[in-house]
Amino acid sequence: MAIMSRKSKEFSKLLQDKKTKQVIKNNIYQKMEQRVNQGPLGKEKEVTLVRDLPGEEKMSEVLHAFCAPYITDSTTPTEDRFMVSIAVMAWNLALIDEEAQRQAMTNSLIEKVETSVQPEAILILRELVEELIARKKQHFNHINRFIVEYEMQQTKTGFDLFVASTRSTP
Repeated sequence: MAIMSRKSKEFSKLLQDKKTKQVIKNNIYQKMEQRVNQGPLGKEKEVTLVRDLPGEEKMSEVLHAFCAPYITDSTTPTEDRFMVSIAVMAWNLALIDEEAQRQAMTNSLIEKVETSVQPEAILILRELVEELIARKKQHFNHINRFIVEYEMQQTKTGFDLFVASTRSTP
């Protein structure tokens, strides 16, 4: 009888943990939706958030795979956040034509890094972005969805990603 009681308690705890995770996930998506709606794309009604589109890959999983070679056990949460922000920028740049890409990359890099950063560091970042653009085109070229917003949630084993993106274009 004690074994059944213990298993029942463990099962109840498992269900409660699952419900808690779902509530947290819903809260994160609501905050993302608010940020998107308050931003320029939301105000112009150019973006509607849709979760887990049938037949579409989950962009959170895609972004995780895209970043995976650059995030290791030895990177810190701050480094992970920076890497994901650079990866998102590179992902979106890979979806626009090359001339616009170069100009947008320069502008984005200047916005992302402090003005006190050495010019060599900006060159290294530019190379990283170019490498990520090439990675996107080589391994993820079939996915043509822009990443509109994302959220990172630190976990015991790394981080979870929540991603809002545009729909695929034919």
